[in-house]
Amino acid sequence: MNNLLNDLKFAIRNLSKSPGFVAVAIITLALGIGLNTAIFSVVNMLLFRPLPYDNADRIVAVFRTDFETARTLRWSYPHFEDYRDELTSFEHFVAWANTDISVGRGDSTQMRRGILVSGDYFEALGAQPTLGRLFNPTDDQTIRGHPVAVLGYDFWQRKLEGDPAIIGQTLALNGHDFTVIGVAEEGFAGVRTVALPDLWVTMMMEPIIRPATPALERRGTMWMDAFGVRKPGVSLEQANAELALVATQLREADPDANDNEHAAAYPLIGIEQDPNDRSEAYALVALIMTMVGLVLLIACANIANLLLARSTTRRKEIGIRLALGSTRGRIVRQLLIESMLIAITGGIVGTLVAVWSMNGLKYILPELPMSATISPNFGLDRNLLLFAFTISTLTGVVFGLVPALQAARTDLIPALKDDGGGSSRYRKSRLRNSLVVGQVAISLVLLIASGLFVRSLVQAGSIDPGFAHEHTLAFKLDLARQQYDEDSGRVFCDQLLARVRDLPSVESACLDHSVPLGWGTTVVSYYVEGDTATFADGTSAYRHIRSNIVSPDDFQTLDIPLLMGRDFNETDILDGPGVVIVNSTFAEMHWPDESPLGKRISIHSVEGPFLEIVGVVKTVIYDSPGESPTPVIHRALSQTWNPILTLLVRSSGDPLSVMTPVRDIMRDLDPNFSPSDTRTLTKLIKFALVPAKLGAGIFSLFGLIALLLASIGLYGVMSYMVSQRTHEIGIRMAIGADKSDVLRLIMKQGLTLTIIGLGIGLVVALGFTRVLASLLYDVSPSDPLTFVAITLLLATVATLATLIPARRAMSVDPMVALRYE
Repeated sequence: MNNLLNDLKFAIRNLSKSPGFVAVAIITLALGIGLNTAIFSVVNMLLFRPLPYDNADRIVAVFRTDFETARTLRWSYPHFEDYRDELTSFEHFVAWANTDISVGRGDSTQMRRGILVSGDYFEALGAQPTLGRLFNPTDDQTIRGHPVAVLGYDFWQRKLEGDPAIIGQTLALNGHDFTVIGVAEEGFAGVRTVALPDLWVTMMMEPIIRPATPALERRGTMWMDAFGVRKPGVSLEQANAELALVATQLREADPDANDNEHAAAYPLIGIEQDPNDRSEAYALVALIMTMVGLVLLIACANIANLLLARSTTRRKEIGIRLALGSTRGRIVRQLLIESMLIAITGGIVGTLVAVWSMNGLKYILPELPMSATISPNFGLDRNLLLFAFTISTLTGVVFGLVPALQAARTDLIPALKDDGGGSSRYRKSRLRNSLVVGQVAISLVLLIASGLFVRSLVQAGSIDPGFAHEHTLAFKLDLARQQYDEDSGRVFCDQLLARVRDLPSVESACLDHSVPLGWGTTVVSYYVEGDTATFADGTSAYRHIRSNIVSPDDFQTLDIPLLMGRDFNETDILDGPGVVIVNSTFAEMHWPDESPLGKRISIHSVEGPFLEIVGVVKTVIYDSPGESPTPVIHRALSQTWNPILTLLVRSSGDPLSVMTPVRDIMRDLDPNFSPSDTRTLTKLIKFALVPAKLGAGIFSLFGLIALLLASIGLYGVMSYMVSQRTHEIGIRMAIGADKSDVLRLIMKQGLTLTIIGLGIGLVVALGFTRVLASLLYDVSPSDPLTFVAITLLLATVATLATLIPARRAMSVDPMVALRYE
């Protein structure tokens, strides 16, 4: 132990004598380790961070699973009750569901993000109130029986100004008075730790909170999530064994209601999610961590080169220590301790900067098309600290071991004489050259991947969505939450459309349930009349398809071409013949060689009622740029009601100029009416590009850091090589070589390393980028333009990194060089 402490003290003293070297090494490693830590902090938050509760190790997410498809299912409330009443392995078995809620106070009404929860939700998580009290099971026993609410701390502070007298006051939730009984503690988010809810309501109030789709008593409607808290001493395996037993008992008791069903518990870490989605996320995480690991590898190669160069200047010191009896193992240990000090210091700096930077990102996150408060926390926790320490330790070993072993092989006699050590120097030079080649190759791979993502983003931004979005404002409406039934909702919509269309700057207006690249997606089952396809049991086959509900003028407002037939009109009345308009992809899928007009389909049932196809519109992009053509059917709002709609208003000028007049019309029709959200359609569509922008930004950052590190590495090696060959250059110039000969000599060596690295990098990149194919929009993973442009860029940068030391070599004075060393 004393020897180790002495080595540590010596390492600190020795490094303090080279502040320039130490600063460069720490900054280089801070870049590499910091980038890895920053990415892992996101991964940790999403996938690995335990919940911030005292009983987090016993909290599990519980999913139902379909035996045939192996896909997880959400819960209906009757299914949840069946399990809750039978399970004995859990202290708590809790249901919850996200929902939008219209919140009114005084003359102000706005849509906020709430959560419906069973009565023991807060108790299960060990939550404490800031004010008042939280729910208990007695608040959640009678349907519509306890209209009480708990507010989120952030919502209480921002929207209610932290009113300390809020307890006992009422808020109008979807037009019904609810009494505020408590305020949750600051930062409490339940099991979704990124989005902060605005308020919580008990599950028994679901018919009021979700009036459009009440599902509390519907066994076939899967809309909730569930989690459980295992009793102390009950293992995950034991809990799953009981879940399997209960599932079997329920199937035997009622095969029709519980057919093909199973339930399983999973550790609830990170952001609770479907286990199938989690496995897909692991694959993406592996890809990203591989790429960011390559950046760290370049940083390690840089430091290894610096240490190799530094060990040459320490040959005499090492020789003296060997002569005085130090073992080569002790020399290796001493040099590794120095490497570890540099790595750990770089790791600390990089980790602190990474956490600070990532927490700063919350202030520049894109605006989400929802009323949620997003508050990611990338702070330090056990996982992140363990990752940072491990990666720093491994980094110190990776970049320090080979230089330490090389230094320990120093020949004693030549080192004491302080001569050139030619063979040793040659071996070190060959190793340094190999490291440079590796840096160039890895940098090229990362830069090409970055280039592909940037090209993909450009392509995504230039893809024609197939509809017009400029000058259009979108108002999201939820009529059911504002106490409209179908009859009153239709009257409101008709009056709203009529008055909005009369505004002088409005060119067109419509109502749309599922806006392309915007809000809402509905999938229905359908059957084509006369289709002879059948399921395995002999019943008629039906398919699933994206469905939309629109008012007349929807296609005109969005400028979607009508290819054949007609648009919806005033003749399509509620009690009239059912009609439907399909897109061209749907038509080609079923009737590639004939007109679909007059054909009939039914929704949800093979027995009808049947809807006649009266028109065909152009296929547009519905979910994301680069998607395959999606078949869609459009039903008439006059014949099919849905209270969740979007009012689209296209103006002749700035779309925001019609916001106030349209809102005034809404208030004139109903003083308490407020849209859930309002934004331009262009802004709403831009949100669909967020994944592409994030991908391009992240991988571009990887590539730029890799380019910077590779350039520094090549420059450092060439500079060191010039300093080592100063004597040789002097001799060459003394016997007649001119400056251009020296320039060619140095440039040849640097460019040879660059060309070899580029060649290896191109081969690796051609294989590696194929993994990215599914993430790219309309760009080939072997896109020639990207490969050529990035290769030329890296070659240019490498040439400049070589040229600077080469020009310095040209200025060597032969007389000074001959006396060098």
